[in-house]
Amino acid sequence: MTPIFRYLLMANDAKDRMADARCLLPGGVLEKSRTDSQSRRFIGSHVAALAIASVALLGLCAVFIYHNDAFCMDEYAAVFQAKIFAAGRLTAQLPPSVVDWLIPPGFNGAFLVASRTTGEAMEAYWPGFSLILAPFEFFGISWLCNSVLAGISLFLVHRITLEITNDRRAAGWSVLFTIASGAFFAYAISYYSMQAHLTANLMFVWLLLRPTPYRAFGAGVVGSLALVLHNPLPHALFAAPWIIAIARSREQRRSFFALILGYLSLTVLSVLAGCICVSPSLPGTPASTS
Repeated sequence: MTPIFRYLLMANDAKDRMADARCLLPGGVLEKSRTDSQSRRFIGSHVAALAIASVALLGLCAVFIYHNDAFCMDEYAAVFQAKIFAAGRLTAQLPPSVVDWLIPPGFNGAFLVASRTTGEAMEAYWPGFSLILAPFEFFGISWLCNSVLAGISLFLVHRITLEITNDRRAAGWSVLFTIASGAFFAYAISYYSMQAHLTANLMFVWLLLRPTPYRAFGAGVVGSLALVLHNPLPHALFAAPWIIAIARSREQRRSFFALILGYLSLTVLSVLAGCICVSPSLPGTPASTS
């Protein structure tokens, strides 16, 4: 752990947790407030309108607050690959003689992968999020991608809470807490892939709350996309308990096989596409970055 990350976790995050605690303390008072109860009931009953309004607001924030910019290399790599996909290609073509000038050697293999022989370049991360971003990039509204995903997330948070509790007020609370999250807001106006991870995992859970073979297959398809958003670990850790629980249930045996079949659908295609893209396209890439 580098000093900057140690400082962020030990200092900044500790202050954030204290701020969260101060926000939660008035919860008992708010729970007894008739006005607040009506507000939460209204949110619980009009979540679709709230989600659409949130997409519009977050989109404006992405342009005027985040300035529609990929500030760090994690974001830049995804946007770089999305532009390539939007152009109908798998790799970008750079002049081989200036690859080291355009992509510093320390970044070649870490964020982008470029061949010094052929000049072909691509992002180093798995390409799922770039695939989602590509249609928005094609129409010149890439800044709207994570805002749309955030709106879908709000709707799914509401639906999941409502199905678990059968209480519209509880669903309203869940939506309010989601909107109030600084991390949710920041990712929704950025080019990070974390918003896509949240949306995919929420969709995965919603489909498996009441599993049928068809819903389980859909969850598997969503999960297979989540595995390749930027790396497979986040979804793999999240989905493992759900998969194990369904596998252990005799009543859900058909749903388990449908879930695995759904996972295989896009995962196999993604791996094959990755092999085709990396092996023939980047023959001159150094072994350390291939």
